[in-house]
Amino acid sequence: MPDDNDDLMRSHMPPKGPYEPREYLDSPGPPPFAWDQLPADQQAQLEKTRKGRARVMALLLGAFVVLVFAISIVKIKEGMAH
Repeated sequence: MPDDNDDLMRSHMPPKGPYEPREYLDSPGPPPFAWDQLPADQQAQLEKTRKGRARVMALLLGAFVVLVFAISIVKIKEGMAH
C-alpha cells in the first residue's frame, strides 16, 4: 500500500521511458525560497556564514595550489639530480 512519501518521491522523479527533457524541466517543482523576505538579522547572519565559508574555501584552494607547486618543485629537482 503506497503512502504519501511514495507519491511525493515519484512527483520529483523524472518519468520512466522516453520523454522530452523540456517537459521535465517545465514541470512544477518546489517553490523557490525567497531569501529577500527573511528578517534583516537573519539575512546578516546568512551573509556572515557565506563569507566565512568563502574564506575557508579560498584558503583551502590556496593551500592546494601551494602543495601542487611544492610537489612540482621537488619532482623537478629530483629529475635534475640524475
